[in-house]
Amino acid sequence: MNMNMNNFDFYVINLDKDVDRLKEIEQNLYPNKFIRIPGVYGKEMNFENNTDIFFTSRYLVPKSVLGSCLSHQKAIKTFLNTSSKDYAVILEDDAIPNNTNYMNEINDAINNAPSNWDLIKLDFFPKYSNNFNKNFTTLATAYIINKKGANKYLENKIFYFPDVDVHFYNLNLYNNTKIVFSQDWSKYSNNKIITSFNPFDLLPNTALSFKCIRILNKEYTFSDLFLFLLFFVLFIISILNYRFIYKFVNKTLFSKKTNIKR
Repeated sequence: MNMNMNNFDFYVINLDKDVDRLKEIEQNLYPNKFIRIPGVYGKEMNFENNTDIFFTSRYLVPKSVLGSCLSHQKAIKTFLNTSSKDYAVILEDDAIPNNTNYMNEINDAINNAPSNWDLIKLDFFPKYSNNFNKNFTTLATAYIINKKGANKYLENKIFYFPDVDVHFYNLNLYNNTKIVFSQDWSKYSNNKIITSFNPFDLLPNTALSFKCIRILNKEYTFSDLFLFLLFFVLFIISILNYRFIYKFVNKTLFSKKTNIKR
């Protein structure tokens, strides 16, 4: 099915440096065409004066995350400013169609979603049911947005990951009845760090390796945060144990001294 027969266009977010990813998604979407959105490479950006970003997020959110958020914003702005179509399908360049019938599945989502929808997620986690639902999910690999939803979205300041619904809080967001696209987790992500010292990085849940916070321009992952919390809990436990042992020893010694005096 050709994209021109549909009332939507594809917009693919792709960094200039990720040439291989662009080639792969071209193959995955063929013969359908898409509009490439040059991604914002956050690592090379200074966000301190960017009023589209919530003030504290300019300093605390990892730069690659802010770049990802601005890339989604750029795609939605392009759709609003240039397209005569009613809908846009926004894809990250590591999105893979789950089957060859994805064009029909996108049209089914548009035609069958509740009438008040602004955004329909085509990739999400967790999957709660086979019905349209508004439950909280992660991932922004693939979604459909209409022009009403796009205008609402651009009213929001960038706060954190685009994957989570905080970016879409004023939109009528629905998870689709099925997952149409999946993220290729084998790909290296610009939002990930694999550290050599953190045992949590050895766990199969690769999401732990994603950057979550920036402190004094040093970026830390979710696994770093878990490791810090683990050490903090162990420290508190050791302090409590020390106080307990100290009191126990003092009480024992005091009891012995009292018995000796008698």
